Amino acid sequence: MKQVYKLLASAAVVLVGVTNLSARNWSPATNAVTQIEAGKKYALQGIVSAAGNNRYLQGTAFTEKSYLSSDGVFEFVPVEGVKDAADNQVYYLKVSGKTKDQYVSVPGNKTFYTSSTNRAWKVVVKEAVKQDPQKSYDWQTTKDNGGDTTIVLRGKDAYVRESMADNDGVNKFDLSTLTFTDRNDAVVIVSYQSKNPKKKEQDAEYDFFLTNEAGDLSVNKGTNYSKNVWNIFEVEENNAKTSLNNVLDATFGEGFDIDGLVDATKKDAYVLGTDIGQYDAAKYAVLKDLYTKAKAAVDGGSELTETELDKLAEDLPKAFNEFKASGKPLTEGYYIVESYRSHKETGYDGGALYDEGAVKPGAKRLLWTYKGGATTYKQGEELDHKSLKFIWKVEKDNAHPGFFFFKNMQTERYINKSEPAGFNQTVEMSNERLASYNIVANRNQAGFFTFYSPDLWRGKGFGGATKDRWEFGGLHPGGDHERVVVWDWQAPASAFYARTITQEQIDKLLSVAQQGINNDKANALVNQAQAALDKGYAYMAVNEQGTRLEFANSGDFSKDNDPGLVTSADHLKCPMADKDEGKDLNFLLDGDANTFFHSTWHGGEDAWKGNHFLQFQLEAPQQELLLKWVKRVHDNANGGAPAKVTLWGTKSDEALDKGKENKTNDAGEEVMDYDAWKKQGWDSLAVSTFNYPYAIKVGEATKNNYAGVAYFKVPAGYKNFRLEVVSRANGAGADGNGNRFFYGSEFRVYKGAYDEVNSLNASVPKADIDALNAAIAKLNTEVKAEKATKESIEALQKAYDQFLKNYPEPKRVTDALAEAQKLSTSSVEGAEVGYYKEGAKAKLEAVITSVKTQLEAQVKTKAPNVEQINAYLAELNAGLAEFAKQLIMPEAGVYRIQSASAEKTREGRMITAINSSRESHLKMWGRVLDPNNKGVYKDEDGFSSVLGAYWDVQKVENGYTLKNVYTGLYAAPKSGQAMMTQSETPYVFSVTFAKTPGCFNFVIKADDAEAKKIYVNAESDNLVLWNSAEGQDNSAFKFLPATEDLKKALDPEDGFRVYVQAKVAQIITLPVNAGFDPSNGQFYTVIGQDAESKIQLAAVTDNKLNAGQAYVYKPAEKNESNFVTLYPTKDVNMDYTKLNPTHTPGQAVNGLTPVFENTRLNEESGIFNRDHSLVLLSEPNESVAANTGYFDKMPVTDKKGDAELKAEDIITSLGRVVVLNGKAGKTGVYTLSGVRVNNANHLPAGVYIVNGKKQVVK
Repeated sequence: MKQVYKLLASAAVVLVGVTNLSARNWSPATNAVTQIEAGKKYALQGIVSAAGNNRYLQGTAFTEKSYLSSDGVFEFVPVEGVKDAADNQVYYLKVSGKTKDQYVSVPGNKTFYTSSTNRAWKVVVKEAVKQDPQKSYDWQTTKDNGGDTTIVLRGKDAYVRESMADNDGVNKFDLSTLTFTDRNDAVVIVSYQSKNPKKKEQDAEYDFFLTNEAGDLSVNKGTNYSKNVWNIFEVEENNAKTSLNNVLDATFGEGFDIDGLVDATKKDAYVLGTDIGQYDAAKYAVLKDLYTKAKAAVDGGSELTETELDKLAEDLPKAFNEFKASGKPLTEGYYIVESYRSHKETGYDGGALYDEGAVKPGAKRLLWTYKGGATTYKQGEELDHKSLKFIWKVEKDNAHPGFFFFKNMQTERYINKSEPAGFNQTVEMSNERLASYNIVANRNQAGFFTFYSPDLWRGKGFGGATKDRWEFGGLHPGGDHERVVVWDWQAPASAFYARTITQEQIDKLLSVAQQGINNDKANALVNQAQAALDKGYAYMAVNEQGTRLEFANSGDFSKDNDPGLVTSADHLKCPMADKDEGKDLNFLLDGDANTFFHSTWHGGEDAWKGNHFLQFQLEAPQQELLLKWVKRVHDNANGGAPAKVTLWGTKSDEALDKGKENKTNDAGEEVMDYDAWKKQGWDSLAVSTFNYPYAIKVGEATKNNYAGVAYFKVPAGYKNFRLEVVSRANGAGADGNGNRFFYGSEFRVYKGAYDEVNSLNASVPKADIDALNAAIAKLNTEVKAEKATKESIEALQKAYDQFLKNYPEPKRVTDALAEAQKLSTSSVEGAEVGYYKEGAKAKLEAVITSVKTQLEAQVKTKAPNVEQINAYLAELNAGLAEFAKQLIMPEAGVYRIQSASAEKTREGRMITAINSSRESHLKMWGRVLDPNNKGVYKDEDGFSSVLGAYWDVQKVENGYTLKNVYTGLYAAPKSGQAMMTQSETPYVFSVTFAKTPGCFNFVIKADDAEAKKIYVNAESDNLVLWNSAEGQDNSAFKFLPATEDLKKALDPEDGFRVYVQAKVAQIITLPVNAGFDPSNGQFYTVIGQDAESKIQLAAVTDNKLNAGQAYVYKPAEKNESNFVTLYPTKDVNMDYTKLNPTHTPGQAVNGLTPVFENTRLNEESGIFNRDHSLVLLSEPNESVAANTGYFDKMPVTDKKGDAELKAEDIITSLGRVVVLNGKAGKTGVYTLSGVRVNNANHLPAGVYIVNGKKQVVK
């Protein structure tokens, strides 16, 4: 851990160095300028903040300070000999004083700043011209069918089209100065050329240097006319004393107390000491000494030289960061992990992390106690057996020094990570040690820790981010939910306090905890088993003769049928009826769903802050009741629909008028007791829950799940009842006025009875029911006595398992029948692939009818038992298996695989391998927009010659394999991701009927799926995986026989197509041998690099290209295509099996290095610039695409080649190359030529690669 913390401390110092390039800082002038001068220094001010503060660009973000460090000071450096079309001087924008990464880079560059002027952005500064974003223009044009139409254009489009109308189709409206932001002295910093300078209408847009919204501190490049204006101010360097004062302000803020920083009596103090979570006293002493000197200097209490003041300004922020990073980390041991939110924010409980599985069997989420509820925690509370779920044993990860596993003491499970990774995904638990975490002091929260892992999500994809948003992802309790997710590791709420639990406390807990654990486990099991047993009983409404009332057990609420046992509002009462919407209880009996009753929702004296109830009286006592409730027809119908209810009864007429009462509490205060009636003659009789399975009709509309029933069995002699609403269907608690109101459209009371026909328990062996009841009763007795035994728990679990084994689920059959019927309906008989053989449908329909008839006959008497259900399913599955055999499947051979999606943007596209990458998506290509028919797609011309669209399909056991003819790789899912890529090893797909004639689904193995996404799916350009497939959706594909088309593509007269970048030089690495026609473009090898850094090239004179070797390709001047036509070698003879593709790159030839995978380069390799006019030295994290290449260190040559490439400098290729998403190179010491040095103790002077990084030995 010491090593880890030293690294983090170093990182903190480096960060300070980035933002304090020099000890001196700068102050902007008061007035903005609109004309800039070369050599002067400027500050760039963006949109002011929401609070009205000035915001200046500093580095890659805005600061709201009134002064700037040197990375917020810019110069405009003239580009020699370059002006824009209006004769304005073109500039590079440079951070003043920097010698590395000093220029703002061109849009699209990997890094925001660059050291190379060849990558630097060429810009002009112009006065912004404010225009109206709501400007409109009526454009008279024609439709696709030739008819006239008028389109109303707004904003930019309106100005451009109006200008074109006024200038014979030529736009003269200046888009390079356009802004919709009103600001004095505003300028734009804009590319000197448009994005498409050759566009005929001259209406191509420009890239601007962009500011941002008032709440966003980031800066961008692109086109946005609401964020493209700046104010530019001249700046003046502050003297040493002013600079030091500014550093004090920036580092510590106003009112900082150096002694209070470590005052242990203060809540936010950095407590000094050597215990866990305490901070280094020696580092504090250094910090205090520097701070005291600095304060004395700026307050006039000491006389220091300019040099000494500058040194203080440089050292002070470093010392503060080193001190804040000195907190002693957690080590192996036991801890309760408490959220920052619970310590620093309001409204939360103690905020402890726990394993959901400790309170909910089978659950696997990592939760925190949030705002209490069923699981609560109080900071500092005395420990008992219930505390074990909050206690974590921290164990070393010996394979990764400095990292630890977190093991829950109750469940013995470990904190894992979120699956899938991404925004708002919950961190989960695992039975094994799969994910370890580094534990570091939070940089910004004294005494708090952050738990992070390099494997956690880093924000990519959130808010449209195309790259990681933060350094690491860390555990993060949600602010508005109980789940622990992944977020920025340095966010305040990603910080935790660790309450240390000693070994002595653990031993004591474990010695007495077993009984408590048994009691909790027993109680949960009793409730679970009882709920399962209760679920198996069905009840019905009956008349006095015991005959089932069918309409009552449905969504029928009309008054024409038996209205039930309560027919008059005189027999209903609700003391808390709402004064406006609860006046007429008869609305509950009127047979009209458009009327409703509402208990009070008003406040003040009208509020009723206990549970609300509905009182009803019967003519005669009843022991079994079935109550029916119809929800209010409302957008929030569940918001007032009763769910859990308690039925109360009284035999006393006096009790009928009892309600709330004033009383005096223990403090002598007058309070209202809303439950006083419960102690005044009312008996709690039964608890039940309304479920709402029935649909109702309201006019012509159908409202699903609007009517429901609840059954009660009560002691004899009761005819007066109160229905207390304990919870509502939406789970909401009291409203803002304290009311727990209910509302509904209709209410009925029926005589109830056990419904044996529809009770699933009736089909469970009586012995199993009796054994389960007995086991529940025995364990429940022990639970009440708090003496649950392991033996009784095991006995109930055994009885419960036996009950479940024989518990019937007829829905399994009805669901299977529905799917079988859907399959039959969607299938068509025919003689082609994807159709069924003649007579197959009739046989399947006969099986469906047989099973359906048997099931319907059985349920008329009682539910089928498990054996019967299994028999029905066996018969149906046998029929389906036979039906599947009748589907005409593709034979082995060559196919193109086409999307059969009904969506026009996907339909007709082909699964295509455009390169040999095993990390990138397979593509869906072959269709393009028809330029002559707006919005209409057509087949891409010549696509039949693209070898990557052909697949060698082979039937194997359990499915099919798909081998690409061009790459020699197999279609396969990417492990851990919902994407389709390629693999060197065959992958077997299950190929199933797609419920649309002639079409199939490709299904991967469930174990290989990410988030249950098992269906191959055409997502626009990319081939992905999805979790569903139905008919002609994006997972439906056709097999198109393609043997003859492939032969034509392999015809030496016709050739095949390889996609390239149009009109520019580039590097190409082919997976197959091929020939080329030099009249379309020439291929070259490298000779070397000359003294002027030019790369000399030798033309390939025999017109033959070797698989796996990299070549430089230059299209002919006349060739403007985005592809090159190549020709198979003679030995292929139109036989694709003789292509023999390779996916292993060959050796570099004179530095020209081939790649078959997306590859991150070492620094100072050679890659093309944006327009491929120059070879640049690569910068950190730059990469090249699969089937291209790069320039490694080349021989020095004085030979003049057949062609040459300009390079900005000599290519040295320091560092190492890393295959993206692949395994990095081995650690160790290497020479620049790649030779490993076995004895590194006495290295000669020179440059070496040490563990993948360049090191200089002097």
